[in-house]
Amino acid sequence: MPRLLIKYPNKPSLIFEFSESITIGRDENCTLILPIPAVSREHARIHIIGEDEAIIEDLGAQNGILLNGEKLK
Repeated sequence: MPRLLIKYPNKPSLIFEFSESITIGRDENCTLILPIPAVSREHARIHIIGEDEAIIEDLGAQNGILLNGEKLK
């Protein structure tokens, strides 16, 4: 099962497990809600492709997407 490790400033880390595609953002309709000003209302979508593969899609987020501290192109 895919997992995301979410690191908040000054808070404990959180592990989020999911078994299907998810939407990430501040909006209450997102699967994973991140109440952080730098996160767009609908920031990204993660598509599950197979057992060991996923694709992250930027939904037009102003601040882009960071993966392991690196900004994705």
